Amino acid sequence: MDYPLIETFIVVSEVRNLTQASQILYKTQPTISNRIRQLENILGYSLIVRDKGYKEITLTERGQQFLPQARKLYDAYQEMQNDNDMIAHTLLISSIASYQIPLVHRTCEKLLSRTSANFSIYTYQTSDVYNMISNKKLDLALVSAAHKVQGVTCEFLLNQKYYVVMPSNSNTDISSISTTDLDPAKEIYQPWDDEFFYWHEKVFHGKKARIIADSYALLREFFKSGKYWAILQESNAYALRQEIPLQICRLLDPPPLRQGYLLINRFTDRSIRNLIAEFKATLIETVEEYRIE
Repeated sequence: MDYPLIETFIVVSEVRNLTQASQILYKTQPTISNRIRQLENILGYSLIVRDKGYKEITLTERGQQFLPQARKLYDAYQEMQNDNDMIAHTLLISSIASYQIPLVHRTCEKLLSRTSANFSIYTYQTSDVYNMISNKKLDLALVSAAHKVQGVTCEFLLNQKYYVVMPSNSNTDISSISTTDLDPAKEIYQPWDDEFFYWHEKVFHGKKARIIADSYALLREFFKSGKYWAILQESNAYALRQEIPLQICRLLDPPPLRQGYLLINRFTDRSIRNLIAEFKATLIETVEEYRIE
């Protein structure tokens, strides 16, 4: 039973006038009359009394009995529409942990203030994410490794420089440092990606850090002791500097730029295409916002 038919019957039953009903619904009077007939044909009985010469519409006995049911259907349609709107405006996102703070967090905050979008954010392994995008279990994903998977569009989206970060009494100007000046025993190692690992093995001659912390919050707590240093991608270094005083140093012998890729299904649902485009544009805007220099 179509929503417009139920809506038309309820309006007609309340105003008791076809002309007024047509004005309220922005439809012609013949359209209003046709909708009532369609609903009567579906139900198998008359809903209104059609007396010539009377402007006011009267409901039949069965019409009066059906009216409460019609109102229940109308409310159910409205509730379903609200639910559908929420589903259609919800993005299912996966992001590797290192992009969640601050990039994904800040991007979602901006979109929450600009749009009616809703977000479900998850952390999955890159190896799983490609299949989840392909099977439409996710709408988009941010990863650091590009692969070719059928049905998945993998688009380069961002790059990040690396900086050495260490606690300080106050935020100071950006300086330069060589890896030979750094004590590996005091490093908090962040496992960024394979390219960073190979670079780290080469410049530190395989010396292992005593602390490995794949967590922005944990890194912040370690830094409060003032004993350690870490190599961070620039968005994380920028954000952390807003919370605690830091010395940030550019590396004279830096690792390769950290790459970021956006994954979406090649045949993504039409209802979320615009929202994905907004997310992408806002994320790029956020990346630039968190540039150090």
